[in-house]
Amino acid sequence: MKNKKNKVIRFKKRSHFRYLISKRLIITIISSILILLAVYFCMSFPFYLPEYGIERTSITVEKNNHPLAPYDLLWFDNKDEVIKLNANMLTDISQLKFYSLGYEGKVFPLTHQGSPIAMNKGMTGTYAAILPTFKADIDNNGKKDKISLSAKFDSIFTQSSEFMFMKLFGVVRTNFTMKEIPLEIFYIEGSKVMIFYDQKPLANSKIQLISNRGLNKTVKTDAAGMLPSMNKKDLRKGIQVVYVSEDGTYNISSYTLEGEKFFTGYYYKAMLPFLKVMFYSAILILVILIVRKMYAYINNKMRDYKNSPESI
Repeated sequence: MKNKKNKVIRFKKRSHFRYLISKRLIITIISSILILLAVYFCMSFPFYLPEYGIERTSITVEKNNHPLAPYDLLWFDNKDEVIKLNANMLTDISQLKFYSLGYEGKVFPLTHQGSPIAMNKGMTGTYAAILPTFKADIDNNGKKDKISLSAKFDSIFTQSSEFMFMKLFGVVRTNFTMKEIPLEIFYIEGSKVMIFYDQKPLANSKIQLISNRGLNKTVKTDAAGMLPSMNKKDLRKGIQVVYVSEDGTYNISSYTLEGEKFFTGYYYKAMLPFLKVMFYSAILILVILIVRKMYAYINNKMRDYKNSPESI
């Protein structure tokens, strides 16, 4: 009888232990999921809300020479958190045309009345600058070549997972595919880059690929117009694609993918509303815990007093 009772006690202890383990495991799993969701939400979402994150209203335009790449005639960069279009001395700034993309691929011309260029609000964050075809001696052979020039910039707003999801289902696009841009670089995701020529994928064609990180080689696109796998650092520093069409025109297009803004001034600015919510939530939780402790302390004191001999 005694052994049976001991077995029952051991079984109860074991069951209680298993219950505690399963309970803690469930709490740990739920907490981990909530933490991961919070990190994902806080690390990505705020940047893509202009009212909380990066506020930009214009693109500056400057004329200068670029020492890194031979065909850098027109290119975007975003040093000092300012989007800037750089134009080589060969280019005529007054002839530049600017465009931005909206949802479902709608193209919006940007007003050009000097520098800076005013941006349209509510755009998806993809911008392009083009220059009408002109002639110049870019390979120093004493002969003027026909040049078609364009530059493209994908801002941080085009890189959220929400944006990528919408792009997957065709709600938004980051490729212009317009006749004014004969050669276009289309960033898909990760290291995937596609080349368009005359609004169609440039399939099985040799192009010159130049990066501001030192890459300079001839590559061939595949049947879908895809480039060989690209290093994202090259895209962030800026690349140029040179394609010589059958009529001898040098089609030169540059592309820049804006870098992440984690742990920069913009990051903390974007995080400020969430940090305020977390701060006030922590204070509220602390107050609730203190009140509960005080309530439990008073109840215990009252119970002890009622059970003490003095209260009888």
